[in-house]
Amino acid sequence: MNAVPALLGDTLWLAAAMLLPVGGCAWLAWWYRALYRDARAGALLYRNSIAGLSEGFFRCTLDGRMISTNPALLDIVGYDDEATFLDSIKDCDVGRYVDPNRRKDFRILLGHNGLVTNFVSEIYDRHTGGRKWICENARLVSDPRSGRPLYYEGSMADVTEAVHKRQAEERLEKLADNLPGGLFQLCCDSDGKFTSPYLSHGFRKLFSLNPHEEIRPNEYLCRIHPDHLQPYLESLAESRANRTVWKIDFRLVDEDGSERWIAVVATPEAHEDGSLIWHGHVQDISDRKAAEAKISHLAYYDALTNLPNRTLFQRHLEKTLASTARSRGRGAVLFLDIDNFKLLNDTHGHDKGDELLKEVANRLTSIVRCSDTVSRFGGDEFVILLDQIGATDDEAIQNASFVANKIIADFARSFDLANVRQSSSPSIGIVVFDGSEPDPQSIIKCADIAMYEAKKDGRNGYVVFDPGKSTRVSNLYTLQSHLSQAIRNDELEIHYQPQVDERGNIIAAEALVRWRHPELGLLMPGDFVPLAEQSGLIHELNEHVLCRSVQQLGQWQNILGDKKLQLSVNVSAQQLISIVFAETIRCCTEKYDVDPSQLTLEITEHMIARDADLLAERMRQIKKLGIRFSLDDFGTGYSSLSRLNELPVDEVKIDGSFVTGIEESKSARSLIEAILGMARALGLDTVAEHVNTDEQERFLLARGCRRFQGYAYSPPITADEFIALVGDDQMLRLAG
Repeated sequence: MNAVPALLGDTLWLAAAMLLPVGGCAWLAWWYRALYRDARAGALLYRNSIAGLSEGFFRCTLDGRMISTNPALLDIVGYDDEATFLDSIKDCDVGRYVDPNRRKDFRILLGHNGLVTNFVSEIYDRHTGGRKWICENARLVSDPRSGRPLYYEGSMADVTEAVHKRQAEERLEKLADNLPGGLFQLCCDSDGKFTSPYLSHGFRKLFSLNPHEEIRPNEYLCRIHPDHLQPYLESLAESRANRTVWKIDFRLVDEDGSERWIAVVATPEAHEDGSLIWHGHVQDISDRKAAEAKISHLAYYDALTNLPNRTLFQRHLEKTLASTARSRGRGAVLFLDIDNFKLLNDTHGHDKGDELLKEVANRLTSIVRCSDTVSRFGGDEFVILLDQIGATDDEAIQNASFVANKIIADFARSFDLANVRQSSSPSIGIVVFDGSEPDPQSIIKCADIAMYEAKKDGRNGYVVFDPGKSTRVSNLYTLQSHLSQAIRNDELEIHYQPQVDERGNIIAAEALVRWRHPELGLLMPGDFVPLAEQSGLIHELNEHVLCRSVQQLGQWQNILGDKKLQLSVNVSAQQLISIVFAETIRCCTEKYDVDPSQLTLEITEHMIARDADLLAERMRQIKKLGIRFSLDDFGTGYSSLSRLNELPVDEVKIDGSFVTGIEESKSARSLIEAILGMARALGLDTVAEHVNTDEQERFLLARGCRRFQGYAYSPPITADEFIALVGDDQMLRLAG
């Protein structure tokens, strides 16, 4: 009985012992099966994860054979399925690198560091045959227990667009670096926030900004000059609102306080999201602005005195007229002319005249208020604008007269012109206006008329314009306007006053211009030559007289044959100093077939004091043509014997004021004797002009004068009358 249970127990133990390995194996099998399922699920999840990545993924063996990839990478390298790609790519030369050494560089980096980041390369696109740029990142994967390298894996991204953008930016920078100024982009989003997506190196340098840091617009707005910041912002707002080109010039203040002018031109581009971006250019235009300012200054300011010129003065007067009309106040214009200014130029030269003009400008500016305007119209004419000097005409006249008296008193002090003390006086015309006048020019003309009245009244004073007394001077304006037309229409006449020798024979003549006015009759030179000088017509007038006289001399030569006559013609300093004058005379004498030795050019003694060296040079050039020179009005100037000896002069003319004083003035007689003696010593001919009496002629003859001119022989006569007188062989002689 006991043996049975024992046997049963042994049997069960044996059975259990036999079943235990079988159960363990089953459990192990189940456990490994679970691990496998988890691994497959993990692998599937992993593959699904990398399949959904936007970047390309790859895994390679250590020897470079591709193990797996994802759709994104296939798309990058140009394959439709993974099997084809893995079969065709035996090495990790994914998509065939353009640079064959690029894969070697990749392997070296991976081997040294076990990591490759941002590895940018250019590859061929299998689909298009073109090229594209990729960026790779890879790492070496090792066994976590043994540390043995297993494979490497990584990602790949198509960066073609980014690379092309960067290349474009680099090209743009290279272009921008060769442009003056800089390029920029300014963006304004729909909320009105401004950013600067792009600022070229030139832009940053121009605004002294950090060359690398991100810059906000406010960082360079603070550099704009305060006076220009508001216009800058307003112009930008207008461009934004109207989608028009943004264009503005403004001043930029540097850190050292210096200022520069900057020009901005930018075109706005609207985006669908409501933002607006300007593409523009900035440039330093300081030099251009300086040149414009200089040109503007030259256009509106007198170069000698730096005072406003006529054009700018008229603009100021226009504004003053408008403001005076609104305020119902009064203003005034003072027209000032320097008395006897031409004499200073003739005796001491234009450099002294220029110094006087500058001194006058300084004095006038110091006398008037800052709100008033002192201008120079040209020559010795200054015009002053007094703004708001009274509520009534009487008050304005009183205040304007006060200013005029201050000017006259200031002129009483002599002017120191570098070793020359010059006493000068002004003649001033005053006009008071209330803004109802038709135009600025009418006011200036009235002031000019009043100035002429001041000169007529004895100079060194002022006259307030009175319309009732302006007729005579107004006629001078009309006469001046007619003079230019008279010259061009050949309305001037040349009269000729004979010169005789000691026997009374006519040997020469002096050409004297007359103007036969259709309304005023025959006008003498004193009636219109000053007008020609004031209006700038004197050069044209002198050229006209010279050419007409030479033409007449040619006609006389044809008529008289062997009988040679000298013809004297007065010339101005401007004519003689001109570099083309010698050529003008040569052409004129050749045109009319005139013997140059029969032509005498008369210059005044006062001209010698001006540019003596240049004058002598021009005279010697003309003398080579055979033309003679006569020194007119001798004795009234300041020429010395040494200077006279340096000039190629052939004769001197004794001034008529000395000749007319022979009967009454001992000093006149002594001076004539000295002149005649000096002329003999220098071998010069002498001509006495304005000889009107028998006693004058006898005195001159007794002291060796051999040529005479004056009413004692003949007044100036027409060309026909002169040739008739010469043809009669008439002896013109009073003294017995």
